[in-house]
Amino acid sequence: MSQSPSELTMRDVLQQVDRRLELIEGDVRTVDKKVDRLDDKLSMRFDVQDAKFDVRFRWLMGLVLMSWLSTMGAILFRLGPLP
Repeated sequence: MSQSPSELTMRDVLQQVDRRLELIEGDVRTVDKKVDRLDDKLSMRFDVQDAKFDVRFRWLMGLVLMSWLSTMGAILFRLGPLP
């Protein structure tokens, strides 16, 4: 029961525009929710990776410090007591 273009009133046109805008807004909300969920998942994954990185960094710094201390100790003990 569509009307010819000459029979369309301003009210009919505005109703069509309003309906289309409602559909677009609904689609935008859906996409926004999906992006928020994806962002939450990525944040959780980054938090886990940050925790792993912190642990590995501390181990690495400990190993570097211990190797430096053992090297310095070996050099100092090799020299013997100072006169």
